[in-house]
Amino acid sequence: MYGFRDHLKPIPLTGLRALLQGSSRYSIGMADARMIEQTFVQLEDGIQRLTLPLPTGPKHVHCYLVDGTLFDTGLGLGDAPWGRLQVQRIAITHFHPDHVGGASVAGAVTGAAVYQGGLDYAQCERVWGSRDWPERMASWFRTHGVPGSTIGR
Repeated sequence: MYGFRDHLKPIPLTGLRALLQGSSRYSIGMADARMIEQTFVQLEDGIQRLTLPLPTGPKHVHCYLVDGTLFDTGLGLGDAPWGRLQVQRIAITHFHPDHVGGASVAGAVTGAAVYQGGLDYAQCERVWGSRDWPERMASWFRTHGVPGSTIGR
């Protein structure tokens, strides 16, 4: 088992710029994602839920704020209200881009340290940390039997 490790350098998702350049399935753009309204809801016992839009199904992702800890940050596209939140630390639950993509921006805006499990961080860096990740993912899907006509849709 590993513990959380403080990664003060930016989460390695600079390659997510590719999402805005049409090189992956996320490239349908934020126009479709804006159909989902960004919401901030107070749940019970001090738990707050932030819903952020996504350009793909399921069209949204939830982030939670509990006692100064923000859990996940969304994809990192569009305008998230990080400056309005009282965030002391950011915890990334897993390396999927819709959970970790906004970590660098959220950390910079709030001044909060970003925490992610060491093994998960290594996987995140391995998968999303290089600019050729869309091509590598497409190759992996082809190798594992996904029909080429469905890759990139």
